Amino acid sequence: MADKTIKAAKKLMRTEVTNILSTMSEANREQQSNEIFEKLMNNEKFKQSQRVSVFINMADEIKTAKIIEEIFKQGKRCFIPRIILKSKHMDMVEMSSLEEIHNLPTIKWGMRQPEVVDKEAMDVGGLDFMVVPGVAFGPDCSRLGHGSGYYDYYFARYKAKFGNLPHLAGLCFREQIKDAIPMTEFDVRVHEVITSTN
Repeated sequence: MADKTIKAAKKLMRTEVTNILSTMSEANREQQSNEIFEKLMNNEKFKQSQRVSVFINMADEIKTAKIIEEIFKQGKRCFIPRIILKSKHMDMVEMSSLEEIHNLPTIKWGMRQPEVVDKEAMDVGGLDFMVVPGVAFGPDCSRLGHGSGYYDYYFARYKAKFGNLPHLAGLCFREQIKDAIPMTEFDVRVHEVITSTN
């Protein structure tokens, strides 16, 4: 599939999935988020991890507040994404407490993120486990992001520094699972997809 064709297919899938997500009820989001939370808590890779990065969800994403709370409760180190707008640069910034996260400022798209990079994951030993967002995921762990490239470029920087990637877990609603995801050679597959089955 030519690059232009792949790009068009990605754009179409993003529109289709976004439209589906916009019609989901709050009760459905809550139920699926709770089920995914339980699956993550029972995940062996997550249990073994000490340094975890997780996104702060936007309205149409899996709710991650309980995951963040549990990371602190279990004594793990918690890292939150910070992007630089109009670039492809993203850092994973260590947070010291739930209070610090609750006080984060809001930027574009309603995203909350740290204002400054104090401790970036790659500067303090790396990560064991990354909770990865996406618009859609495939059965083969393929991932369709939002199109800005933040995660793919972070993966590339991480791999260049450490030689491998942490465990990548894509979290999504079952409505975001697609039979085939259009991908280029630069797109990165996650190691597993955790979704709702009910």
